[in-house]
Amino acid sequence: MGSRFLSSDLLGCGGYGCVYGTQTPGWVLKATYDQSEGQFVSKAIALALAGEDFPAGIVRYRTLIDAPAGFDRFADLNHLLRSSHGEELNPQTLRLYLLWREEAHFDGEAAAARHQAAEDLLAYRGATWPLSSSMWALRMGGDGSFREIVEKLDRVRKLLDQPAPTQASEAVWAALRFYLVRGLVITDMYETNVGVVHRGRERVVAITDPGRVLMLPREVLTFRV
Repeated sequence: MGSRFLSSDLLGCGGYGCVYGTQTPGWVLKATYDQSEGQFVSKAIALALAGEDFPAGIVRYRTLIDAPAGFDRFADLNHLLRSSHGEELNPQTLRLYLLWREEAHFDGEAAAARHQAAEDLLAYRGATWPLSSSMWALRMGGDGSFREIVEKLDRVRKLLDQPAPTQASEAVWAALRFYLVRGLVITDMYETNVGVVHRGRERVVAITDPGRVLMLPREVLTFRV
């Protein structure tokens, strides 16, 4: 796939993935071992193919490839994992996701917009943390209950029903609500998770790194308090 998708440019790396330039202007390839991100993008693409297109507040994805175990095309990424996480993350056993997505910008004029959006999302992060804790307790067989999860989910939903705090976060705010009502709650929403995408003359702050996504079970979505 390399000759069709990749240029030689490594654009940058985060905790679990690296982004590379492609031969298509405005599009990049992200190689990531973040299992939550890969699963979310798979569901987001499925929604788009079913007619529910990507909202403006998230980068658009064209392709997701679930690479085979041990796939070693991305030496930069494997080195990053070993140096940052040691043996707890083994590139030979983790699933590697290759995401062909819209390019985003992070520096210059984009930096101020990203910072403002992150400030706007402080209350959202505060609302999703208790929900994440209850979901984790439920998975671990603890005291979490569907009623408790639904009540906390409802608080997040009511927050997103309100207008975004500023124009900088409007598109991201709407995207978070779009996915929440479809059972996908993106909880990692910091400055490093957003960027500015260029769509013609329009500049939009959008989610670039949907991490720690809660995949709500059907029982939660259909539970009535």
